[in-house]
Amino acid sequence: MLESLRRFRAAGLAVAVAAAAVPALAAAPKFMPPDDKILVIMGQDVPNVTDYLAAVKIPPAGVAAYTSVMEAEGLSEPADHGGGVQHAEKLLEECPHSVLQLAVYMVDACQKVAAGDLDA
Repeated sequence: MLESLRRFRAAGLAVAVAAAAVPALAAAPKFMPPDDKILVIMGQDVPNVTDYLAAVKIPPAGVAAYTSVMEAEGLSEPADHGGGVQHAEKLLEECPHSVLQLAVYMVDACQKVAAGDLDA
């Protein structure tokens, strides 16, 4: 009898969780623009995003940052390899309600990735 009651409660809980999830599944994606509209994702480096914010004064829907699969630089600390300062954390601090579009370049790393040499 006790086992049947436990199964019944577990089944009831599963139904309640599933029912609660249905509205979440029906909700529109957060970063889906209305028909005939676009989302602006600004990049490519911290100075350009900062200049954009100063001029436009409207945060973009997203900010773009770049890193490499080899070093993962420019995420939590600034990095500059000649293409501008990359610092994803800083961009998200400046635009806390924007999505982050993170591009990962793989210069001279494709064979290492394919071989599993960079696996954690």
